[in-house]
Formats: sequence, structure tokens, C-alpha cells
Amino acid sequence: MPGLNDDDKLDAAIAEQKASGSPGGESTKPIVFSNRMHTLNSLRKFYTGLRWQARRSTGQKNPELSGGVDVGALIKLGGSVGLNGSAWLTSPGADVHNVYIANMGFTLGQNRQWADYGGGGSIYPGQFHSLAFNYAHHVMGSPTRLFAVTQMTFSGMWTINNVWGPAFQIGGSDNSFWMDGFLNIGPSGSTSQYGYPSNNHGYLGTFSSLTNTDVGYIYMTALNGWRGLRIMGSASELSLFGGVYEGYKSTRQNGLYSGPAPGSLLRVENGAVRIYGTRFGQGLDNPDSGEEGLIQMLGGELDIQGAVGFGANMNTANLIQHTGGRLSCAGIQKRQNGGITGRPRVKSSFTAGSGANAFYCPDHSVAVV
Repeated sequence: MPGLNDDDKLDAAIAEQKASGSPGGESTKPIVFSNRMHTLNSLRKFYTGLRWQARRSTGQKNPELSGGVDVGALIKLGGSVGLNGSAWLTSPGADVHNVYIANMGFTLGQNRQWADYGGGGSIYPGQFHSLAFNYAHHVMGSPTRLFAVTQMTFSGMWTINNVWGPAFQIGGSDNSFWMDGFLNIGPSGSTSQYGYPSNNHGYLGTFSSLTNTDVGYIYMTALNGWRGLRIMGSASELSLFGGVYEGYKSTRQNGLYSGPAPGSLLRVENGAVRIYGTRFGQGLDNPDSGEEGLIQMLGGELDIQGAVGFGANMNTANLIQHTGGRLSCAGIQKRQNGGITGRPRVKSSFTAGSGANAFYCPDHSVAVV
């Protein structure tokens, strides 16, 4: 493509891609990024028929481990890129269709965000495949703006490492996230990336009013003052399959920094949520007042099947804290080499019943405290 810099070249490629599209906006030509570092500074909007992919089909796996060698298609975002409405990719104010971004790595920086869709509409449908993010402040959405998607697939191997702020707030319906892939997400142990003190905004990721959605393997490491995953909104209705939600070590490093998660690893505030075979451990190291479980349930309905608890403090820390909503669980296990002498613990304010608030564990696989 012609141009003096990578932004000029991408502008020319987008123009040619749009010109190759059908009347319905479905482009016939993908934009292929070379296996090198690209520097992009201009803000852009999603558009119908966006198809961006790397020359290498396997994709970037983990930019922080590449050491600058064999990086594939890596994009460095700078210049005018900021947060929310100034993210690199933003909503045009309406739905866009047939969006595909695959096999690329992105490096950002403090106060820089990859994508925002808080300006109206949603991506419907679309697919993001094998993407890697390093040093992003936010990736998709932010604590104040939702990244809205419908019939969206996140697939392949993902990493979101060394985050400066909450990585995502995602909502919408009829989606499949990492069901055939893997997301590894977490901050660094640096004092400069210490987590937010409030448990309302200290979560690495949030699903907000996310319905009809299945979520696969997430390896979420909530070290260095961060908490794990937050689910909110009465419209939320989703399933979590497998994955690991944990702190980093059994003991702190550098005083307050690094070490186990300071509080909860999963917070369910509302909605209907199902958890299958998911692992929780190494949390509640320095919790806020009222945080008394690696899993906090405040409302809605939550069913947990075959979850596993682990960590050095599990003899005294609760796997689940239940203060509202209907909680049911069965087949709860403990890691056999984790030093847990009793059953994983549940602290519940309720007993079995038919009301809006109830707790039920028919196989007695937890100890109720």
C-alpha cells in the first residue's frame, strides 16, 4: 500500500477493502498485516466488513515473551489513542456487521485503550481470533462504558498481560467466548500497576448484562491488589466452563504487592449464572470489609457444579460467601495436595427453601459455616 507511514498504508488498505465489498457491505478482500512491528497513531471506527488478519495464521501468543524475536504481526498504538471515546477502535454510533480480527498482537500503554463500543449499537456478528495485548489500560470497554457485542465469537489463544486498568466490560447477547480457546489475563507485580482499592472497580474484567453466552477457559491471575471477574446486571445469563481464577503465590511478595489476590476472585451481583469445573484459589489475602469468600454471591441465581478450591488459606477462608439470591452447588472438590483438611467452606445467610434467597447443597460437599 502507498503511504509515508503505517497509518497512511492502513488508510489506503481500508479504502481498497471497502471498494471491494458487496452492496451489503461484505468485503471480499482481507487486509493482511506483515510479520513486523507496525506503528499506528490515528483513531479509527469499526465498519461493516472489517477483515484484518496477520500473514502468519497461527497468531501472536504472548508478546511479553517474544523478546522482539519472531513477533509476527505486532501493532504498537500511540499518538492520539486514549480512553473510552478516544480508544483506537470505537463505535460509529450504530451496529456493524461481519467483523473479523485475527492473529495479531497489540502493545499499548497507560491511558490507552484498544476498543470501545459505548457510542451506540453493537458488533453483530463478529469474530476476534488469537489476539494478544500487552500494557493496555483497557482492552474492550472500561468501568464506565460497555463493549456491546451480539453473535460474537472470541476464539483461539489470547493473552491480556500487564494491564494498567480493568481489562474489559462486555455486554450483549448470543455469544461464545474462548469455548475453543484460552485467555491468560493478569497484571504485573510492579508497584506502578497496583490494583484499584475499591472492590467495585478493582476487577480485572466485568460481564455486564451479558445474556445467552457461554464462556470457556480463562486463566485469570488477580495478583498485586487486583480482584478477579465481576458479573452484574439482572439481564446477565451465562455459563462459565473450566478455567482458573486465582492469586499468584501462597505468600506476599514485596509487602503489599504481588502475592495472593487481596479479595474475591468472582463476584456475582445479579443474573442467572452457572459454573462448571472451575478452579478458585489463593485469594482473600487482604479483603475489604464484607468480602468473605473467593466467590461472592450478592443476588440473582448461581449454580456451581464440580468447582475446585485450592490454596494455603482454604482451611479458614470461605470458598463461597452467600448474602443474597438462590445458590445451589454440588460436587465441590478440594485440591488433594493443597493442605486443606476439611471440606471447602460456604458462608451462607440462608437455608434451603423456595424463596428468592436460598442455599442448597444436596451432596454435603461443602462445610457450611
